[in-house]
Amino acid sequence: MKRTTIMVDENTLLELSQIADERSVSASQVIREALAAYVGAARAASATPRVLPSFVGVGEGPADLSARAEEFLEQLTSREHGWD
Repeated sequence: MKRTTIMVDENTLLELSQIADERSVSASQVIREALAAYVGAARAASATPRVLPSFVGVGEGPADLSARAEEFLEQLTSREHGWD
């Protein structure tokens, strides 16, 4: 483990101390668990990002193309075969 320093507002620090006391663990343990959960959730959320190609919405097309780009792309592509 590595030591690090963070800045925390007083209200959050007070809540952290209360949680640690309720659980009979150190504030550091609560922080480690919360940080691990956050990093895990962030990794899971970005594991399969769906990024639109940069050319979507360029040129002619429906007036609402930019608002419905995902929908139009799903109609034109398939996960197994790519572009129709």
